[in-house]
Amino acid sequence: DRPPRSGDVAIAATVLAATLFPPPHASSLALALAALWAIFTSPARSALRRSGIIFLTITGALIWGRLMLAMFSRPLLDIDAWFVSQLLGSGHSGNMIWSDRIRLLVAPGCSSMQGMSLALVFWATVNQFFDVRFGWRAALACLAALAATVGINVLRIGAMLRWPEHLAEIHHGLGWHIANWTTLVLVVAICLYGARREIFGAR
Repeated sequence: DRPPRSGDVAIAATVLAATLFPPPHASSLALALAALWAIFTSPARSALRRSGIIFLTITGALIWGRLMLAMFSRPLLDIDAWFVSQLLGSGHSGNMIWSDRIRLLVAPGCSSMQGMSLALVFWATVNQFFDVRFGWRAALACLAALAATVGINVLRIGAMLRWPEHLAEIHHGLGWHIANWTTLVLVVAICLYGARREIFGAR
């Protein structure tokens, strides 16, 4: 509802140029740039600013979560392995866990980081779409959604350690689908419940 400024034109041209490059990271960075521009140049709680926040969290799933995993994979994977060892009382060293039947390495593909990135996307979408003010209630919903993704992932890795004879099925078969759908249902339920006042007018 306002004429484009010189900065808007420059950002639009940069984004357009980035989309012409084949590597997907270029488009992800362009989306992050456009999102940050919308956030910092739009009025508080405006539709454009809230959209920018959603798009910025999308770039977290596309690039920043993966970048963090690449840069800090060892401590992040160690944390997942530690949670599994505490859950089952199994052996643990770094990102390796073991029982008397099997040894497993928690690899980047099994990290909780990607699930947490996607949980942030849904949480931000719900809160920004329904214009939920950020406060303790919204923060608790975010933390609960992140905890749900970590918890389900830890249970899945623990199941592979506990029942190694079904490792393939749990890792990338039916167990993988069950874990992903359970995570999705929990994240959706938690985020909607956290924003219930704005969505349903609940008290």
